[in-house]
Amino acid sequence: MQYQRSAEQLRSGKPWSPCEPGVLERLPGHMGVYELADADGTVLLIGYAGGRSRFGMRGEIAAAVERTPGAARFRYEVTTAYLTRYQELLMVHQAEFGWLPPGNAPEPGLGRLSPGTAAQHSRPRPPVANGIVPTTGE
Repeated sequence: MQYQRSAEQLRSGKPWSPCEPGVLERLPGHMGVYELADADGTVLLIGYAGGRSRFGMRGEIAAAVERTPGAARFRYEVTTAYLTRYQELLMVHQAEFGWLPPGNAPEPGLGRLSPGTAAQHSRPRPPVANGIVPTTGE
């Protein structure tokens, strides 16, 4: 029997927090993944804090907020399997919307979710952020 996780199970279920200095200062210094979104909830960037990240999640999210125009909120997950989880979040986003978030460069070798694992959304393609053109991965 092969075990498959649905896109719903792969999506982050963590709550969104505002990108405010007091909130960012209280973030942990752990490894993990994060998402930045605008005020409407459009994901602008998916990133991670790895073993070499200075100040862990706190440092990575604060730096990403500074370089991502329109970032109004974030959510994160603490995990030591940050690279695997990062790729899962990118694949789910690409399967749902047809492209990566505008702040993410194309990822060579990024896998694809099985057809039917993710529901397609009718949300329009977001504008380009940080000079990176969104990709459909094709």
